[in-house]
Amino acid sequence: MRRKRIVLNILWLIILFLIPMPLIVILNTQLVASVSDLIVYDFGIVAYVWWLIITYLSIRPSWLDRLIGLPSMYLVHGLLGTIALIAATIHKFLSFSFDQNVKNTGNIAWYLVLFGFFYAVFFMSGWLINYFKIADTLKKKLNHIFKHQVSVWIHRLNLVVIVLIFFHVQLIVRIESITEFMVIFDTYTVVILGLYLFNKIRLLTLDNGTVISNKFLNSDTHELIIRLKDQKRYRPGDFYFVSFKGLKKLGIESHPFSVTSAPKDNLQSVTFTIQNVGDFTNKISKVPTGTKVKLEGPFGLFDKLIRLENVETPIVLYGLGTGIAPLLSIAAEYAGKRPIHVLWTAQSQDKLYYSSKLKGFAAKYSNFRYCEQVHRFKNHQLRDIFSENEISKGQFYIVGPANAIIEIEDNLNSLGVNRNRLNDERLTL
Repeated sequence: MRRKRIVLNILWLIILFLIPMPLIVILNTQLVASVSDLIVYDFGIVAYVWWLIITYLSIRPSWLDRLIGLPSMYLVHGLLGTIALIAATIHKFLSFSFDQNVKNTGNIAWYLVLFGFFYAVFFMSGWLINYFKIADTLKKKLNHIFKHQVSVWIHRLNLVVIVLIFFHVQLIVRIESITEFMVIFDTYTVVILGLYLFNKIRLLTLDNGTVISNKFLNSDTHELIIRLKDQKRYRPGDFYFVSFKGLKKLGIESHPFSVTSAPKDNLQSVTFTIQNVGDFTNKISKVPTGTKVKLEGPFGLFDKLIRLENVETPIVLYGLGTGIAPLLSIAAEYAGKRPIHVLWTAQSQDKLYYSSKLKGFAAKYSNFRYCEQVHRFKNHQLRDIFSENEISKGQFYIVGPANAIIEIEDNLNSLGVNRNRLNDERLTL
């Protein structure tokens, strides 16, 4: 966790200061204007550069995922979008131009960003729904209109914003005449949009999996097994973005699903446990064997964090409902190798479908403990379940609905578990 924080701090330093710095230095030394006007222009520059970085982050670069994890990358994405909007707003209301085309391109871009920001906060993040029940309820009611595919396309308005601002700057004669500035400005734009388009083309041609099994575990949960084709090794606890080829009813957009299988058991296939909670997942349950699959990934940081720990450090895996999926992968990989304690809660007994497998691990290995319960563990139960060593030294990995995770982490912290040892994956990702 300490290494992750260091990498995050370095990343913020690079994004906020180092990348925009060449443009700011050149503009402030070569453009004749008052100090106040230059500062206003600087706000516009950094907003544009940050939007470019947001576009790069949207392709989910795997090298960055393995450093800080995809949830942290999304957090950077969201926070960067917020401060970029603030910078753009300052630029909009404090700058002035006589050229109508300059005004129009800037104003349209700003309104698009404003709309996209509020839409993303409500429909594409947990910033509201994780903490306000009324927001969560409202979102669920509107989900049949603003489906995942609609949200993805709305979010791509960022590309329109970039194009508008690109021409907005080209139309400003005083800035366009500064050659060094324009070379760097154009290079940043071409490189980022080039990487974005290359990634999209690569994903369109991707064909690296085939469905070999799709069966129900209970009335509303099914197990999907995909044979891998020329796929790099995944790690326990990882997840993929999955889409199905040739099935129009499922669309072309990918959705994230956690790996249930352990790499040590079979590297030729990967297993997902999927609950039918929406239009897309209900349709997945009917996907026939032989269907070609596009797997983007793998992503995930859990295994890396576990490998960095001392082999004697207790590993506590806490799953809520289908949140057991990546944790079962970790448990199967490290059973007998590390001290493992698995907790699993579900809404009903039939939803504890991996119970016998986990009980088998507990019976086979002396350093493996397993606790299950219908409905969530109470605080006083947790106090009795965990050992002093787990409370003081254990690394906790919690997967489930975001609002439940927030409550559980508060409870664990009240028991004495340091928040630095709480790692989670929130299913609203």
